[in-house]
Amino acid sequence: MPSSLRTARATGNAQTQMANAPRSPRANEAKPSYMRSLADSIRTADGLIDALGLPERLREPARAAEKLFPVFAPRSFLARMRPGDEHDPLLRQVLPLGGEGAPPPPAPCRACCTSIAAGRC
Repeated sequence: MPSSLRTARATGNAQTQMANAPRSPRANEAKPSYMRSLADSIRTADGLIDALGLPERLREPARAAEKLFPVFAPRSFLARMRPGDEHDPLLRQVLPLGGEGAPPPPAPCRACCTSIAAGRC
């Protein structure tokens, strides 16, 4: 352990000493591209609807569902979507539209499952 750190620990000043320590040269470099991509991502249903020119009727259901499932879409992913197409499969992965909060359908009874597997249903 460097003597300055030992001294700082002895005086109870270790955090201050570490905060004032010189940073590595890498700390001053620009952020990697993936970090810039994540920082520039769309994080709201309204932003996604606006960016893709989707119908206004989707706005309210998306806002309601967004409370349960937050939106996160990097611009590079957004570029692969078809503008204006509310049925785009990539869009459906990131835009909650209300079905997410609905209860799941009831499970079939065991007798039906057995009959289906045997080809009798």
